[in-house]
Amino acid sequence: MTVNVSLYIDGKELPSDYRPTVLSLFKAVLKKHYPGDYAGMYESGNVQKNFTFAIRFSNPSFSGERMTFADPNVRLSISSADERTALLFYNAFCKSRGYVHPLSGKGTIRVADVRITPHPECKGNTAVIKFSSPLVVRAHKPGEPDQYYIYGDPEFSNCLNHIVSRQLGRDTVISLEAISTRKTVVRCFGTKIRSSLGTYRISAEPQVLDRLIKSGIGSRRDMGFGCCTVIGG
Repeated sequence: MTVNVSLYIDGKELPSDYRPTVLSLFKAVLKKHYPGDYAGMYESGNVQKNFTFAIRFSNPSFSGERMTFADPNVRLSISSADERTALLFYNAFCKSRGYVHPLSGKGTIRVADVRITPHPECKGNTAVIKFSSPLVVRAHKPGEPDQYYIYGDPEFSNCLNHIVSRQLGRDTVISLEAISTRKTVVRCFGTKIRSSLGTYRISAEPQVLDRLIKSGIGSRRDMGFGCCTVIGG
């Protein structure tokens, strides 16, 4: 399911590194209305979260530490293959309609409206997808700096398959073929992350494909990465 949240951002401005702001909004609405679920999700150590999100701004422009955009009305989409997770966010935001969340520095975010839509089922083993938030492929080894791979790097496919296998809890092989790709560098919690955007053909078992499209692909999905939509078969 996808939870679509309409937000009004006073001042049409956010930090360039805006994901911590979005996550602080998630935590605020969950902690207020579902404190037990909030604690299980955010206070129980390194819990793998079964959702991803993307946020759409109108004509965003970046300048140093700030990002501005043309329209204060923005759309936040939270996607999950797990019905309970999707309904948790849906109910938390429904109960938070009208809630005004303070921003660090200046400005506020107001929760304006909430809608939920079902995902179409993926029944084949291939789909054409477009990423609405960047695909992050991270190689993490304790005691060493993280490495981030983009499409075209020699290590990209093996690392992505390792990530997907951990996400699903079993050995899994997927194939990602670029149709139109571009690289980007995104700031997240102060770290500059190499990542990929664009349109790709993805191949996998139907059940695997269905779950990845609904809950996101790659690393750091719960921080707003790897969210995609199906645009073709």
